[in-house]
Amino acid sequence: MAFVAAVSALSLGLSACAKTDSGDDSSDSQKPAVMWVDSDGCTTAKQYCNVFLTTVLKNDKQAVQLAVENASAGIFPKVDTVGDLKNGGTGLASYHQFDGKVDDSLKSEVNKVKADIIAGKITITSKAQPKGKTELTPPSSGKTDASFSACMVTDTGGIDDKSFNAASWSGMQAAQTAGKAKVQYVSSKTQADYAPNIRALVNKGCKLIVGVGGLMGEAINNAAKANPKLHFALVDGAGNGSNVQGLQINTAQSGFLGGYLAAGYSKSGKVATYGGLAIAPVTVYMDGFYEGVQYYNKQKSKKVQVLGWNESTQKGTFAGSFTDQGKGQQITQNFIQQGADVIFPVAGGTGLGSAAAAQAAK
Repeated sequence: MAFVAAVSALSLGLSACAKTDSGDDSSDSQKPAVMWVDSDGCTTAKQYCNVFLTTVLKNDKQAVQLAVENASAGIFPKVDTVGDLKNGGTGLASYHQFDGKVDDSLKSEVNKVKADIIAGKITITSKAQPKGKTELTPPSSGKTDASFSACMVTDTGGIDDKSFNAASWSGMQAAQTAGKAKVQYVSSKTQADYAPNIRALVNKGCKLIVGVGGLMGEAINNAAKANPKLHFALVDGAGNGSNVQGLQINTAQSGFLGGYLAAGYSKSGKVATYGGLAIAPVTVYMDGFYEGVQYYNKQKSKKVQVLGWNESTQKGTFAGSFTDQGKGQQITQNFIQQGADVIFPVAGGTGLGSAAAAQAAK
């Protein structure tokens, strides 16, 4: 997720024409910036902190840790959990090195929008928003089992994707550190690894198996059907109402905040987003981002454009990967050439290419 300023004479001309629409009367172009996703970019990818405006957070750590601790206590909810702005499952990270670059008035507006979403004054319409229980209650102390075996299967991005795999594993580790379980994981290099990795953990005697990523849904549900006495959790996917619990985050809400922020920060009047794959856990961010920009336009009577995604048609730009940094860099450079100065990649490790492009831009 990167903010990028156009540098060619033509781009500068386009930017100047759009400044009034974006709400910024300054004639100066700005250095590229990146809006990261899932885990705070200034913690997980420090080398790019100078281009990270903020991060649209997805607190998979909280969801996974709670699922493990509940399972350790013998609690296996049949209802999916949904993290949102109210329960801390999602939000925006600190502005870090951009703290002095974002106007205080814009910061206040973003905070007001957040409060209005929580209060129900702003309705987000994305059809990709997950459904489930938002009241997250940890198990009572003293009932958990430190020897409880909890295991995790990563998605193809790997354990150190600086995104949802890493965050989920952090939740597993937190449960172990708290004395609630013994944890381990196996990595998936391709989608073909999902089923055999899950079977391997079943054979190891794992009592709870956590699958990371909605793409693993079929493999997790097949394993759950074949092993009805075992319990499973699926990050970014729906449960089955029996022995699979969905651990989902309503990132349309935080994406909305990111879209509002991007529109207010933009000087060119053009912002952009792209995804890794066209799946609901990705497009839900993009929907929220799109709606946040439209809300800013309505409130400010502006015309900030969104490149790379149209919520109405559900058509947009996708890298086809969560690991291809080169593709992310290419997509970002294309958006820059089109005049976008805010880019929001929802693509895991692929988004590091956007950060690299932002750093390299003049």
